[in-house]
Amino acid sequence: MATGRTDRQIARVLGVAERTVHVHVRHIIGKLDAGGRAGVAGQVAAHEEAPPAPADTSRYA
Repeated sequence: MATGRTDRQIARVLGVAERTVHVHVRHIIGKLDAGGRAGVAGQVAAHEEAPPAPADTSRYA
């Protein structure tokens, strides 16, 4: 959902019914008090971890 997929696309990927995805999406939006799919995407983006910094290997060169 955070990547902009529709319920139908998510259902196809997961191999479940579109209605099942729809119900779960509504519950997620409600529990996060997100106001909609865009609000969920924004919360996901805000909580994603930054990628780890590359290891310093200069001492091994």
